[in-house]
Amino acid sequence: MNRTTLLQGGLLLLAACMPDADASSRKPVTTAGTQEEPAETPSAQAVTEPDPVAVVAATPEPPPPPPEPAYLELRKSKTKKNILFEPKAGAKVRGLTSEGGSFRVIAKQHGPGCADDWGQLEANGWLCLTGTEVAEDAPTALPAMVTFDPPEPTEFDHYMETGEYDHGQPDQLTPAVYAKRWRRFKGQLYGSIEDYVAGKPPVGALTGGAGMKYRFEEIVETEKGPVLTRDDGKVARLDDVYLYPITRWQGRVFENDPPPAGLWPAITVNYDGAMVHPTPDLESEPLATHPWHTPLWVEKTPASEDGHWWKVPDAGGPGVPGYINDLQDVRHPSASPVRPDGVGDDELWVDVELNQQTLQLFRGDELVYWTVIASGAPPKGTPRGTYRILGKYAYKDMASRPGADDVYYVEDVPWTMVFRPAYALHAAYWHWGFGRVASHGCVNLAVKDARYLFDNLGIGLPQGWEAIYPTAEESAVVRIRRGDDVGRDRREEFSSL
Repeated sequence: MNRTTLLQGGLLLLAACMPDADASSRKPVTTAGTQEEPAETPSAQAVTEPDPVAVVAATPEPPPPPPEPAYLELRKSKTKKNILFEPKAGAKVRGLTSEGGSFRVIAKQHGPGCADDWGQLEANGWLCLTGTEVAEDAPTALPAMVTFDPPEPTEFDHYMETGEYDHGQPDQLTPAVYAKRWRRFKGQLYGSIEDYVAGKPPVGALTGGAGMKYRFEEIVETEKGPVLTRDDGKVARLDDVYLYPITRWQGRVFENDPPPAGLWPAITVNYDGAMVHPTPDLESEPLATHPWHTPLWVEKTPASEDGHWWKVPDAGGPGVPGYINDLQDVRHPSASPVRPDGVGDDELWVDVELNQQTLQLFRGDELVYWTVIASGAPPKGTPRGTYRILGKYAYKDMASRPGADDVYYVEDVPWTMVFRPAYALHAAYWHWGFGRVASHGCVNLAVKDARYLFDNLGIGLPQGWEAIYPTAEESAVVRIRRGDDVGRDRREEFSSL
């Protein structure tokens, strides 16, 4: 099934990120996915330029690029192909090649189940080379990024009213331009750039509905204005589709930027404004009200017996503290129970806390990264327990179950890490509600957080590969808890996809 079929017929892929999704097996090459549609709700400090001489003196020479892996030849396939653990038909799936992308072949050998040679790839993978051809271009790391400037969440109201937003410095935030047909944006499709420029009529339109989210390759300037290009050659006018506002939020890397002694980083999560009070009392007149996702510092020790009030230094001015409540206004790191069994002192693992809607990355017992997430909203909760990452996908289509009341179809969800069938950590480009429940069960991450975790957790994705299925020794542990309730250890129960 190609995307043209999906657009014309409204057909959907198998469901995921759903508690009742079928988790019995993984079919070769299929990438049935997940996903969710929360409410589309909008949500500086000065930096002193350092002396240039000081920068030169303090900045070390950049490290040389890593050497290119040794290989026999480069090959490619027009379709996605299963990479196996062994050079024989029916072996366990190791990963997936990308459609049309190149990959490195390290060695060749004859083996059962392949008319041509089996090719040995990186990461102990094997691929039957039947149906592949020699490639000229070297493989690239996936997902490949695009450079553009999407709207920011704070521009939502103005963008919806006028169709315009303030363009800033283009950046590489996502692997594609994500958009949909919604309200004022009709999503008409033209057969090609040439057809659009020639004034030919539209050939169709994106399937409407808030839950339908589409991937475009790039923005192309034409003599009639900018258009977005689809992978089948069709185009849409830039001003005729809703571009998803993308949050620039990223969590804190403690190793690079440790917090001041005795303080935690925190972020406000009240759409109507987070209030800082002079005392731990919601009835007191607030000292300040902060907009959505304002960074703050709070003291590590709670300021109330119930554990929900946190002291904010200098909230009312120098030496005048304030207090903020974490039930409705703020999110912060939390002390983690003892690390899961089998996790080494130098091993990275993930701790998701559902009450605070936070994700903490530990190396052994040391906190090295913290951010906010959006987990499953009732009745589609995120399941507690200890898991490991079973599959890493550069991008993955996600969809509701056939016949579902809440219909959604999401193309190319980037940086997806599945920890049990139908549940994953992944980027969510379609909302910015991080710090609040919002998903159909998956752990939603801001795009910068998802990319950071994907690049650092477990085995990396070889260049040219679209997916890899780690062994138990190669994968990172993910624990999902609610306070001190860590659930069951489910690593044996969910050991593969």
